[in-house]
Amino acid sequence: MALLWRGALTERGLGLKSLPWSSSPALSSTTLADWAKDIGWAISIALGAWAVLLIGDYRVKRIVGTATRRQHKVSIALREATYHQIHWAFYREPFVLLWGIPTGTWAGLIPLTFETLTNPARWAELNAPHTGRALLIRAALAVVSVLIYIQTQNLWLALLVDATLGWALGQTEK
Repeated sequence: MALLWRGALTERGLGLKSLPWSSSPALSSTTLADWAKDIGWAISIALGAWAVLLIGDYRVKRIVGTATRRQHKVSIALREATYHQIHWAFYREPFVLLWGIPTGTWAGLIPLTFETLTNPARWAELNAPHTGRALLIRAALAVVSVLIYIQTQNLWLALLVDATLGWALGQTEK
């Protein structure tokens, strides 16, 4: 909150869009038509990602002969989505301010990738099938988040899509 107050972070850069019925002067005003367009983009991106990830699961099941254990818990999906979307928004925002939305959003994945690659726990997770799958889904959700941000600049929709896909795909608890 202090960074927002001091102007180091912006609501727009973080993707905080106001709701159409909200009269918050701090957030840029958006209309119902803006939200409808954003929701259309979010649904399209989510369906595309869901299809690609389901094809991957199907291929793994055909090769290995068995599917990995999955937990379909809304609480886990929502917790993971909230944490990661906020985390990624803070990584993305400085690059968006420097280089604009398309380039800055993709560049925001650089510190995220560095953080992931230098964390020994992530390497251990890749060696176990159930946690490896969760880590790969999380990486796919990072790309989905980037695509949604580029099209909508709406953190709320990215959070909703992340939680929905995490739940539907059985994001496992770490």
